[in-house]
Amino acid sequence: MQTIKVIDEIGPVCVDPEDGTLLCQQSCTALSQGLDVLLDFSGVKTLTSSFLNAANSG
Repeated sequence: MQTIKVIDEIGPVCVDPEDGTLLCQQSCTALSQGLDVLLDFSGVKTLTSSFLNAANSG
């Protein structure tokens, strides 16, 4: 299993769609390698739908 700590990769403010795309790419890479992926949003203070929509676009 690969845990992606969003606060380490993006930071505590997740509002930029480009950052959501980055998170999607990281997740898709791990999934294509047959790994389970856990997205850890601990410590994230702000999260917008535009970020999440981009993170889910894969």
